[in-house]
Amino acid sequence: MRPVSYISRVPKKNQIAGRPKNSVKRSDEELIEGVSEWIDVKFRRPEKRELMSRLWAGEWSSELVVNVVKSEAELDLIAGHGIKVLRLKDILTSLTEDSSVVRRAGGADFVDLILGYRL
Repeated sequence: MRPVSYISRVPKKNQIAGRPKNSVKRSDEELIEGVSEWIDVKFRRPEKRELMSRLWAGEWSSELVVNVVKSEAELDLIAGHGIKVLRLKDILTSLTEDSSVVRRAGGADFVDLILGYRL
């Protein structure tokens, strides 16, 4: 709800040089490189691709759901890699507007999600 860092990490080469992986100070170059590394790990690792193809041989989409983020520029970079960025508020709004989607739900997590969105 209150982001203190970026989604991606500081590039590995900078971590080796002593930079903390979640450093909030980043140059544009570090942000670009860090996002690229994050995309590779999160979405493009060969072992993930192989597992996905065993689960379903069809076309998979790459999507990221976010709420509040530290950097909109980081989201733009993520989207630039072909990742569909979805906003949690848009998802929740669509759930509240279309009564046929969710008629009932149980569990505190779902209630907390809805209440947190409305704060």
